[in-house]
Amino acid sequence: MDLCYQLWNSWEPGAVLKDRQTATYADYTKVHPIHFQGKYYKCRGPLNTVPSPQVKPTLLQAGGSPKGRSFAARHADAVIAVSNGVEEMKAFRDDIRRLAEGHGRNPNDVKVMFLVAPTLAETEQEARDKHARMVSGPYFIEQCLALISAITDIDFKKYDLDKPLPERLLTNGEQTSLDMFQNWGCGKTLRELVVDASGGIVASIELIGTPAKVADLMQEAMDYVGGDGFLITTPSQAVSRRQIIEITEGLVPVLQRRGLVRTSLSGATLRENLLAF
Repeated sequence: MDLCYQLWNSWEPGAVLKDRQTATYADYTKVHPIHFQGKYYKCRGPLNTVPSPQVKPTLLQAGGSPKGRSFAARHADAVIAVSNGVEEMKAFRDDIRRLAEGHGRNPNDVKVMFLVAPTLAETEQEARDKHARMVSGPYFIEQCLALISAITDIDFKKYDLDKPLPERLLTNGEQTSLDMFQNWGCGKTLRELVVDASGGIVASIELIGTPAKVADLMQEAMDYVGGDGFLITTPSQAVSRRQIIEITEGLVPVLQRRGLVRTSLSGATLRENLLAF
């Protein structure tokens, strides 16, 4: 990261001229080598492309280990997290903010967004029936276990779906996500773990119901946790056009009417828009 920061700042503001009269693309006096030499990396620089308007790209981090949290608090503009319920969500966000302050940053500059997978319908019963059909579908278990395997770097295909996991699993991949998945219930079969977790490791809170009901649950969670919002996904991460429409035309307008989601963007960059709300 030290190397990246220096590379991103190796072009001064105004270095790009695009002057056709003199056939000058950039003012070389404003583009500097960095002569970086660290423990693992050595680089003369400068960056071999024009920096973005943000200079430093918007940095998003995912990973809830102590090392991952410290890294996020020091460098990230936003953190993608999954926690088991509002108590864990609040504890996670409070920890990130504490760590950010310890690194000399304004905690408000590190946005924490929790993964959720809403199931929406015209009535709550329809939504629950829809969710039940999804988790009992012919490909749901396979798709979800493929996703969990990719995240955790563990091949779940070698385990019997109708038996409990034989031992507590460890990984060099996403250990926090793996622990969350394993902790859904002692003695449950692998199939039951997937179904009970609504896809394993993608939902911090259960969001099933009408758009108004789901908006209520989201608002209550953020009122307790303290912000900053959610990142919407699906249990198997196979997103359909119908799901997008249900979110954008069903859930979002309800949230907008409550002042919980913006109706327009005020910033010119992703970072400005992240920090503005």
